[in-house]
Amino acid sequence: MNHAVIPAPARFEAGAGPGFAARPGMVVAYSDTGITPVVERFCAQVARRTGLRLAAMPGRRALEEPSVRIELAAGGELAGLPAPAGLSPAGDHAADERYSLVIDAGQVAVRAAEPAGVARALTTLIQLLEIGRASCRERV
Repeated sequence: MNHAVIPAPARFEAGAGPGFAARPGMVVAYSDTGITPVVERFCAQVARRTGLRLAAMPGRRALEEPSVRIELAAGGELAGLPAPAGLSPAGDHAADERYSLVIDAGQVAVRAAEPAGVARALTTLIQLLEIGRASCRERV
């Protein structure tokens, strides 16, 4: 199954049940302040493309209300994805761009090994929100 997002998913699992409904003021929670610029760009792009204003909340982890939750974490579901390949723009090691993006009715969960993976996941999420397809489970 092809999906109109870039980068193309390495694996895609269609979810069953109701889709995720983003709403104004929805929280984007993350605990690692090193990804603040990535999260702020995400919020700005969502507002520009969809008109939906989100609230970036550094230092937040688990939330009860519908939200986007971002975690930097290696291993787990990321371990089964293809290893990073290619060249780094800095010329040292290739950035680990692997990520997991799980979209359920009440929450979006982003897990990535490095900030580059967070940026890739949020880019995919922007595309899905823009085309109204945020009712899936995706891993790239």
